[in-house]
Amino acid sequence: HHAGLSGPDRDKVEALFLNGSIQILVATATLAWGVNLPAHLVIVKGTEYFDGKQSRYVDYPVTDVLQMMGRAGRPQFDTTGVAVILVAENKKNFYRKFLYQPFPVESCLTDDRRREHLNAEIAMGTIRSVNDAVGYLGWTYYARRVKQNPSYYGAHSGGEEDVNRHFQDIVQESMTELQNHGCVVLDCQQTGLDHDNWGIDATALGVVACDYYLNYRTPLQMRSGIRKLRRQIAQMLQQLENSNANNLDESDSDAVNEADGQKNRKIDLCTRRPDDGTWSMPIEIESYAVAEMLHILSSTHEFDEVPVRHNEEHLNYDLSKTLPWGADANGARSKSINNHNRGRSQDDIMDVMADPHTKCFLLIQARLFKAKLPISDYVNDTKMVIEQVPRLLAAMQQVAVGDSTAGGSFDVTYIFQKVRQVLETKTMVDKNPLNLLPGMPNDGVSLLRNAKGGGILSLLELRTMNRADAMTTLKKIMGGHKRAQEAISFLHGLPLISIQDVLVKCNMDKSTGQSTGVLSFTLAVEATGNSARGKNDGNKLSGSIDSGIGLFILLG
Repeated sequence: HHAGLSGPDRDKVEALFLNGSIQILVATATLAWGVNLPAHLVIVKGTEYFDGKQSRYVDYPVTDVLQMMGRAGRPQFDTTGVAVILVAENKKNFYRKFLYQPFPVESCLTDDRRREHLNAEIAMGTIRSVNDAVGYLGWTYYARRVKQNPSYYGAHSGGEEDVNRHFQDIVQESMTELQNHGCVVLDCQQTGLDHDNWGIDATALGVVACDYYLNYRTPLQMRSGIRKLRRQIAQMLQQLENSNANNLDESDSDAVNEADGQKNRKIDLCTRRPDDGTWSMPIEIESYAVAEMLHILSSTHEFDEVPVRHNEEHLNYDLSKTLPWGADANGARSKSINNHNRGRSQDDIMDVMADPHTKCFLLIQARLFKAKLPISDYVNDTKMVIEQVPRLLAAMQQVAVGDSTAGGSFDVTYIFQKVRQVLETKTMVDKNPLNLLPGMPNDGVSLLRNAKGGGILSLLELRTMNRADAMTTLKKIMGGHKRAQEAISFLHGLPLISIQDVLVKCNMDKSTGQSTGVLSFTLAVEATGNSARGKNDGNKLSGSIDSGIGLFILLG
């Protein structure tokens, strides 16, 4: 019984053990939590496990060992129970003491946890000064244990004066750490830093950490990564603009710097415009930006605990060679992962592969590109990682939009939506959307491009075709009526969206001099055929369109 089993297999094993068909069950330590599988005899084979973060074997917490022992002789199932613990000789006295004698429960409100709790209270307005923070700690279990066990928490004694001084010290240390990571601002203008009671205000990063339950160091890490990505996009666009200077269309001519004799060209991050006037980022830049965005996300402190088990760095290295981006997003700019690793020693490469953030990035890639995972443990690790991605991506976007030093976030906001699209469809941006059609053969896109009548280049063209003509075209490519019918049903389940009656107005408040821009438009959504609710009857859907359609509108 282990986490690598599928749900049905795990249920069968548990049922067979409960009804007595299986007399002996070998299980991992996680069985002790959340599963009611009682036994008369429990043998704990060893009290250590490999901690990937520390890269060494560490002891199970005593509470975990007690929980494992608790499987023996459960009430309503047995009147007695026997537990055997196999432990190293030098640890026998330790376990004998703590298993047979009660031990105190200490507070976990230390270091990072304390800073995150204080940051959350500051963001919500509960704490506005150092004295407020000291008072807040005084009502916690931490304060009770400091008085009972002062040496454990670093206090001189359990006396009131020493406890208050200890609270002042840890609050000032926590506030300094939060300020260094951009979560709070210390107001020292009124009382001065040497005074015990300075004011505390939350910043935008501190609010993000509170709203999205992040480690207090993560928002600043996200902002640094996003700023770097924004500079890289601008640099890549500039390089592309310079290489294609002779092919600039007339709409870009306004970007010519007349003072430099039209030698230097300045471009906005959104200048790649096809003939229809819509904006589109170059595919090669877009692909790199998506990879870098996911790498920034994988590098956050939320994934510090992703397990890298013994010798898994070798599995990570083998997995990285099968993935297009490799161990970091720079692989998206290199044609070969081997070229990207050139110049690194084998020890350096293994150090990178042993990093939990590298494993996290590889697992996200493996899911996107449907790569085969080396062992079953990676399946559960992937689930753990993917569950965190939507929350972290939303936090990253809020950090990007709220970055006051950014000259504009249209490019990065556009990439956020592309990342969501990639995660949802598991289709990269360099893949033609026509590949989303069910049953599309490998050469289907090229066959559609070479179809009679000028070819079909996009889903929109195919969607707006006469249904009978589209059916005839797809039957030739997919080699059968059934496959073509499935593709047509999928195609006509997609809504046709258009924006009409666009009106921009600017109103000025004469008393304040502030102007407010108002953009109004009519959004027309036409859906036919399949929807998330109802059958494919070929009729237009009237009324409210509420069938799981996701629409993202970005104005810039």
